[in-house]
Amino acid sequence: MADEPKEDVDGSHETVLEDVARENRDRKAVKSDDAAVPEYLWEDHLLEGLKEREWDDLKLVKVRRVATWLRSKMLQWWKRKATKSYIHWQKDKYTLPDVEDKVEWISRDESCEFGWSNESFSWTKEGKGNYRAWWKSRFLITHADAEPARDALWRAAETSWWGWDAGSRPFHWRWPSYYHIVIRDGLKVHFKDTPPRYRVGQRDMSDESMKLLVIKKLLKARKRGYIAPGMVESLTAFFAVPKGEDDIRLVYDGSVSGLNLSIWVPRFYLPTLETHLRSVDKNTWMADVDIGEMFLNFILHRELRTLAGVDLTHYFPEDAKDTPDGRATKVWECWQRAAMGLKSSPYQAVQAMGVAEEVIRGDRKNPENVFRWDEVVCNLPGSDSYDPSKPWVYKTRADDGRIAADLFIFVDDLRPTGPSKKDAWLAARKAASTLNHLGIQDAPRKRRASSRSPGAWAGGVVRTTDDGVFVLTSQEKWDKAKAFVNEVQGMLDEDPLSLSRKRLEQIRGFLQYVCQTYKSLTSYLIGFHMTIDSWRPGRDSEGWRVAHALWQQMKKEGEDWSREDASSEAVPIRVVAVPRFQEDLLALRRLLRFKEPPLKRVRCKQTAQAYYGFGDASGSGFGATIQIGDDIHFQYGQWVSEVTENNSSNWRELNNLVEAIAGTVLTHAMGGSEIFIFTDNSTAEAAYWKGTSRSPKLFELVLRLKELEMAHDLQIHVVHVSGKRMIAEGADGLSRAEHGEGVMLGKDIRTYIPLHLDPLMREPKLGSWISDVTRGLDFTVLQPNGWFDDAHNEGNFVWTVPPAAAETVVEQLGFIRLKRPNSMHLLIVPRLMTGRWRRHLTRGTDGYSILKDEAVWNITQHYEPLLIFVCLPFRSDTPKLQERSHLLERFKRIVYEQGVPAPSTSQRRDLLRKLFCDARSLCPL
Repeated sequence: MADEPKEDVDGSHETVLEDVARENRDRKAVKSDDAAVPEYLWEDHLLEGLKEREWDDLKLVKVRRVATWLRSKMLQWWKRKATKSYIHWQKDKYTLPDVEDKVEWISRDESCEFGWSNESFSWTKEGKGNYRAWWKSRFLITHADAEPARDALWRAAETSWWGWDAGSRPFHWRWPSYYHIVIRDGLKVHFKDTPPRYRVGQRDMSDESMKLLVIKKLLKARKRGYIAPGMVESLTAFFAVPKGEDDIRLVYDGSVSGLNLSIWVPRFYLPTLETHLRSVDKNTWMADVDIGEMFLNFILHRELRTLAGVDLTHYFPEDAKDTPDGRATKVWECWQRAAMGLKSSPYQAVQAMGVAEEVIRGDRKNPENVFRWDEVVCNLPGSDSYDPSKPWVYKTRADDGRIAADLFIFVDDLRPTGPSKKDAWLAARKAASTLNHLGIQDAPRKRRASSRSPGAWAGGVVRTTDDGVFVLTSQEKWDKAKAFVNEVQGMLDEDPLSLSRKRLEQIRGFLQYVCQTYKSLTSYLIGFHMTIDSWRPGRDSEGWRVAHALWQQMKKEGEDWSREDASSEAVPIRVVAVPRFQEDLLALRRLLRFKEPPLKRVRCKQTAQAYYGFGDASGSGFGATIQIGDDIHFQYGQWVSEVTENNSSNWRELNNLVEAIAGTVLTHAMGGSEIFIFTDNSTAEAAYWKGTSRSPKLFELVLRLKELEMAHDLQIHVVHVSGKRMIAEGADGLSRAEHGEGVMLGKDIRTYIPLHLDPLMREPKLGSWISDVTRGLDFTVLQPNGWFDDAHNEGNFVWTVPPAAAETVVEQLGFIRLKRPNSMHLLIVPRLMTGRWRRHLTRGTDGYSILKDEAVWNITQHYEPLLIFVCLPFRSDTPKLQERSHLLERFKRIVYEQGVPAPSTSQRRDLLRKLFCDARSLCPL
């Protein structure tokens, strides 16, 4: 038996890279469908606690023999239990008539000698007809459940201990009741255009060896019933791409027929590495669980099956039948499952896994539940108790005060976490066993033991050590990223007017994977995005999309400008580089210049502090204040005339911040620290969070900040605030050499940065406004615990969010809307730290506006305005897009719209309440 490697808590760069390299080798070995299951993992846990005994080879053989026998018996028990669970569920759902009713159908002959023989009973006058009617009615009702259950139980009967050998089908009766129909019949989608009628057959392949591999893949799908005979109204296509040295991946294409363009699918949220890190501290252990045949676990709705035909004529000619005139028919079959390549498949699969996650987590208050938790801690910057070594928002257990075990699902990769090695393994065990309980395939060959240095997840490698939490990528991927950037530079040097669009897409896809770990690189992929799409209409000479208003004007003037998806025939093979592409490549090369991938610290060290500062450069002067401990450090001065004449005010503002940070870090040895810098220049904040700027000078300053972060292991946050807040804090006066305001008088700088306060804490009048607006609609105002609990149920919810916690709220809202799109949400958050969350929240909600009501939120007192985001309810099959659009227009006009007379506070409240009532009627609970 292989021993589990000893856990190493050394945080050295070399050790981490060795661990990652080893994990990558292991990962490659288990990707094959024929890979062996690492049975020793379960054996280790079986023997855990018995290590004091000597386990020689003979004893281990006996243990394995007993374990094999137990598995066979437990497998039989599991299969019987699956069948019994359906029978009991069906009896509960379809209750039989009472005994009195059934007695009326038959009569009994009391004189018969054998009172309970069949001869003793006969039908009453109308009994047989009533019985037949009852049976027919019962059969029609139960058939919708019985046939899917029969298929699911047959597949379960064919399983072995380590695999679903005949494929799987969800045990729909074990899923939450609100999801029974969707998981049983498949997700019904909305057709925004007429469904296609595409009947161009699949081409044959000239490469016989490749064709044999394709046939092998198709044969498996047919054998498991994923592709089966049925009515075909429209065909899809498929093609093969190499996978390793002797295998292929079969890619199915739902776009060739126009099917993907004809259906509407909502946006949906996927967790990121940042999501995962919110449940990780230096003591966290992690494990890995994978799902087998991810999309193929889920049923394709009958409306899509006929449109997802597959032409197998050239691959299974023996199945063609001769017609009376002697010609062979075509072998057309259709998809029965949510295949990769259909537009609806990712949404359907990820939504189902979100519901499955709820079942896995179970009752959070159950003390026996490994996923139990008691309190959500908001450890937010600006508060007196802020600990920069901890996540900003995390769940804790009351019994030991540690971060609770958690679970994160990225498509088919599950990452269970726990505060101990045992907890992480138990979390993985519960996740895998619950998936099997629901009829979803667990892939045990890909299982990994709980570890502090697990494999990659969602594009990054997380490692916990006694020194903190770190992320990085493997040496192989780091070298590959550098090679790809150099390759593109060579393409650009050769001919910038003719670049391979397909190759750029491939390289961009890989770099986006690396960017999950190194966020600093993300902004410099814009050149890739704009070059790849440079051929599309509606773009200016720099490659940027033309503003919507200008685009509309162009259309009025007869220009052929369209933002709709282009047909496949219109997509060019070669594209022209946009002007900024060269600068982006140079930036990427600078950030990738290190020989080894940098070990990126997620949070500060335990002993580190968070530093807060304000910087301003107004007119010809500049000034900055930074609080280190209880001391205020400040600097101020005057720009020389050459600087003010040759550089914009935006450059002076950002340069002031860069110089202040760089000087403070070097002077006070602040490596490994977290730094918050506040500015009233929105361009400076936007340039930092976007990581780039159209201005070459601003571009260079942002790049300096990114390099500073990587070189000194810093966590830098640039936050835009109101100019009035800058005046109150004193940085504005300092830029004019005035020393008598704000922190210069000895006040704590944190009193000027309410990042940790939700709007209700700052303005009590907001509570009564919310009550009036939502009166009669049964809205729930959420507390932090409710973000992870109450809001995941159906209902109407109000989120009042501290700015520093808004990023976490964005994630939770994304998960909730994916699972329960028929809920309605109202989010209220001050306009602070928007660089971290505004873009994602704007995309994740239906619309937002600024609350311009002095009676509710006094801007003079609170400095920054209040943003209100709204999520309207919908159903994926009947989204009522036009009606929702009209409601959003009304929402913007009611809350605030430039040039429209503002209604009184009472009128505004009445109008909003009416609007929310109308929104609720679109999709009743």
